[in-house]
Amino acid sequence: MMIPSKSGFNRGRSMWQDEFAIDLKQGDNFLMVKISEAGGGWGMHVGISETPFVPIEDILTDWLWVIAPTEPGQGGAASTDIDSLADASNNKVTEKRVVNNSATEGDKVGDYEWTLADLPDNGDLNVLVNQAGIEQGALDHITAYGLVTLVAEEAMEGVSMLVGSDDSIKVWLNGEVVHTNAVNRGRSRWPTC
Repeated sequence: MMIPSKSGFNRGRSMWQDEFAIDLKQGDNFLMVKISEAGGGWGMHVGISETPFVPIEDILTDWLWVIAPTEPGQGGAASTDIDSLADASNNKVTEKRVVNNSATEGDKVGDYEWTLADLPDNGDLNVLVNQAGIEQGALDHITAYGLVTLVAEEAMEGVSMLVGSDDSIKVWLNGEVVHTNAVNRGRSRWPTC
């Protein structure tokens, strides 16, 4: 059973901003993360730890990314529960469809397409988007979606997932929302580039 969590308050800097438990099934587990940006810096990190005594492993590689612009003033916390994929594609692509059926590199979402790229060590999404050729320059009022497959050798319950974001974040695992934090906040533990 998935253990959904919801957090909705502003707070200061910390090692990881949000922690919640997830259950992984044996084999492929499909993770989608949505990061909605209001203005200023833009970044995220996702980490996982099987037990409290095992170091947190950052998930940096093999992500599939797409971006979807939002209306000015509608980014960050305000767009957490808005389906930005549907808005960008005139309902041809939706969050529900992607979390249940995944996406493939090159699939279109409005003016953009899903692109394979690794997350920089510092989690800077603006750097990722620029280096991957998705868009150029500093971006505000925008949402990024990242897809990655987590492979579990065996089913595991109560695995710690840790996330940090600038600004809001929503996380799906195997088609279910497992975490939402509709907040405008700064980056957590990562140095800026």
